[in-house]
Amino acid sequence: MKKVAVLIEDGFEESELLLTVDIMRRADIDCRIVSRLNDKVQGKNNIIVQSDLRFENTDFFEYDMIILPSGFTNKESVSQILEYYTQHNKWIGLMGNSTSLINTKPLLDNELFSVRENILLNKGYSTTYAFIYHCLELLGINSEPIKQRMIYSNAFNEKKVA
Repeated sequence: MKKVAVLIEDGFEESELLLTVDIMRRADIDCRIVSRLNDKVQGKNNIIVQSDLRFENTDFFEYDMIILPSGFTNKESVSQILEYYTQHNKWIGLMGNSTSLINTKPLLDNELFSVRENILLNKGYSTTYAFIYHCLELLGINSEPIKQRMIYSNAFNEKKVA
């Protein structure tokens, strides 16, 4: 079973976290919310989330991918983890302002998300679905059945109800 850790600290973007964990778990991935300081973490919009694990109780080396939603900006706390993942070609997913945690080419204006070697960058919360489905593919999981169950292909249908 694939394993993904989603790292959060106070001020995280709630929609990015919750959609990520929801979709990963629907794909039968062992996806854990890992907090840096406290078991209960307050998001940007004052939603409090209970983490599954704390940094000090997590063996990050056993995970296939780590994802950092927007709002995770403490570079010192994750620098060794990011370095290990980079050196061992494990996947790193960075969303919104967490993309500043690693030195790589920034996203272009026309890119919603992009892969740079073993790093997947995402512009922000409005593109979370596309980002997470691509993460599944990078982990070797066919995202189509999950997209179908979640009616993703119809999500952006612009038909208006009279």
